Amino acid sequence: MNNLHEMEMRIVPSGCDKNAELKMSAVMDLFMDQAMLHAEELKVGISEFWPRNLFWVATKSKYRINRKIKLSETVKITTWPEEPGNFKCIRYYEMTGEGGVLVQGKTEWVVVNTEGFKPIKAKDVFPQIDFYDKKVMEEGFERIRDVDFEEEIGKYTVRSVDIDYGKHMNNVAYIRAIEGLFTSEEWEKAGYSEIEIQYRESAYEGDTLTFYRKYENDKLVIKGMSDKGDIIVFAILGK
Repeated sequence: MNNLHEMEMRIVPSGCDKNAELKMSAVMDLFMDQAMLHAEELKVGISEFWPRNLFWVATKSKYRINRKIKLSETVKITTWPEEPGNFKCIRYYEMTGEGGVLVQGKTEWVVVNTEGFKPIKAKDVFPQIDFYDKKVMEEGFERIRDVDFEEEIGKYTVRSVDIDYGKHMNNVAYIRAIEGLFTSEEWEKAGYSEIEIQYRESAYEGDTLTFYRKYENDKLVIKGMSDKGDIIVFAILGK
């Protein structure tokens, strides 16, 4: 089995903004697509897991865009998993193209049982392979404090188009919802090039999320809460 998955592609209009540049959420879409394809190759994808009532859940993601990526550019996406621990598994991503490394990222995953969503040991279901030992974005994930979120900046009702095959809000749909809290001009002026997103609870179709923000160390921190008062997601945006 190949522990390194690579695919070359051209950037198409569906992932681009009004400036014909790849959106932050679209970067994550591309990474998640390649992760799924690689999981299938490694026999730990949906076709193998679903009959066993198993499911991959992303708990944290972060990535950094080194330069804006234009419509019709040809890029190569590479992804590989780190050797899993007891429960957690880190997967890394790189997008390369003209000028070198365009984006780097990583996601923390856990395997859960779909009957109750209880975590199971990832190392028990992962194949025995020679793991690629390269790491990117080696700094740890941030510790986010749930204090000082005083400013409400918008609401979002989870729609049918946000739901994935886990029957909850897809992890990239949260990023699209956060992008939509800003006008095109506000987003462009802010110039965000990195994001870390941490998923605390699941949201489902019909739920209404309320988003709050605060600024900390030149970064924008966003909290999304359900109408029941549960923290669903945190996001940190930086330049």
